[in-house]
Amino acid sequence: MNGFFGKYDHLIKPSSVPAGCVADYHLFREGITPTWEAPRNKNGGKWIMRLRKTKEGLSSLFWEELLLSIIGEDFGELTDHICGAVVSIRANDDIVCLWNADANDTEATNKLRDLIRQKLDLPSFISLEYKRHSLSRKHVWRAQNNKHAAENARGGGG
Repeated sequence: MNGFFGKYDHLIKPSSVPAGCVADYHLFREGITPTWEAPRNKNGGKWIMRLRKTKEGLSSLFWEELLLSIIGEDFGELTDHICGAVVSIRANDDIVCLWNADANDTEATNKLRDLIRQKLDLPSFISLEYKRHSLSRKHVWRAQNNKHAAENARGGGG
């Protein structure tokens, strides 16, 4: 854990990233890359928390609590289901996600949701939504193909 905090202490907290900047922080298990296509991720998904920008710095608070819960193995028997976590800093909101390995294991996936709520002490106004990586891949593929189809219709594809 010392190696982790040696690096973490030098990072800008998510809520302190300057306005207008976009950033993503990833913490993944050794050997797992933060991509949908990675063998351990491809059948999984993620729990998503969208947090509006606030003076209280909710994204930093929840991100750090999530990281501590992961590296402290506070998820108990579900620890092996966790692939990693991501915080995405955007203009209007920040997105904190917990990635898991098997979206088809609905019991484990739902228990992870409940543990996230509990470990982070999430207020009821913060919702958690689940998204399978396979749906994300299809959405990106469709968006890219729709873009190419539109370019081709205008004569710009080639």
